[in-house]
Amino acid sequence: MYIKRMSVPFRKKILAPVLVTLALLAAAVVLLGTKADDKIIVSEEDAVQYTPVKVIRAQKGSLYQTLRLNGYIQSDDVITIIPFVSGTLQELDVEVGDQVAENQLIAKIDSRSYDLQLKQAEAAYLGSKSSFERVEQLFKSNATTKQNYDQAKSQYDAYKSQYELAALQASYTEIRSPISGTVLMVHANQGSIAAPELPILTIGDLSNLIVKLNVPDKYYELFRTKSDMSLRVFRPGQEDTAVKGRIRNISPVISPESRNFEIVCSLTGNITAFRPGMYVYCVFDTEKKDNVYYLPYSALGPANTLWYVDKDTSTAEKFDFIKSFGNDNYFVIPPEAAELDIIVEGQSFLSSGQPVKIK
Repeated sequence: MYIKRMSVPFRKKILAPVLVTLALLAAAVVLLGTKADDKIIVSEEDAVQYTPVKVIRAQKGSLYQTLRLNGYIQSDDVITIIPFVSGTLQELDVEVGDQVAENQLIAKIDSRSYDLQLKQAEAAYLGSKSSFERVEQLFKSNATTKQNYDQAKSQYDAYKSQYELAALQASYTEIRSPISGTVLMVHANQGSIAAPELPILTIGDLSNLIVKLNVPDKYYELFRTKSDMSLRVFRPGQEDTAVKGRIRNISPVISPESRNFEIVCSLTGNITAFRPGMYVYCVFDTEKKDNVYYLPYSALGPANTLWYVDKDTSTAEKFDFIKSFGNDNYFVIPPEAAELDIIVEGQSFLSSGQPVKIK
């Protein structure tokens, strides 16, 4: 058999691409081998998928259940001053915000007409008094009849009453404060007409403030049996400035229309920041637990479960318990859970034994 020998140029033309392909395959094998070696040096810790979590410890102290009601600040002593006589308001010596003392002169009505009436009544009174005293002496000495005596006495009593009435009306032209307090409102101006149906001033005692609350009847038994509940009063968003209060009285009846009953609460302590008309929250401590461990509700996972980090295994574990006491922000946990690192972030998709890492 005869085989034709290939020429040198032809061999180069055919074999060159084959050699290049083999070289590329060899390089690929080397590269693949290098990557395989790299995977081998990955640590076992880095290979485990840890779930990042945030943990807290339980707090210990007193926990309260509370009831919050809304109301308005009022002054327990608010007086609207109305004059007893008519006339021109000659003087008005106070303004809104002024402090006044009890029996302080605060306004004056033109008294000229009342002074004249007083002088007229005084003259009649003194004349009748003199006549009565003469008749009385005559009657005692049997020099006149009892009829004359009775007539003189009746006249004297009538003029005396007229004089006292005129003196009283004249005194009413000076308007004095019946209480110590602060001028809350001024209803009239100097020079205006004063009359018994027209108020002049409103004065309130700002040192004696109260809150009147309309409470749903479902809480009546609670307040009836726990009338000594502690109370905090504060303006919305200003709980850090709360003052204490106490229940003064509880209405014995419930309104059939609104199904509410009224509670009056007094404010105590430093109440200078409160003024009548302010809208406030009244928070009653309805029940209290002392020396308990408690957590915020953010620690509860799905289905009200509690998760903690096992220190020995760095895994998430479930703590089973039944919630028995709590308020709007916290709930009580058993003492045996007090030293656990409770998970408060990242507990939504945990399972028992799942590796976790504390952030």
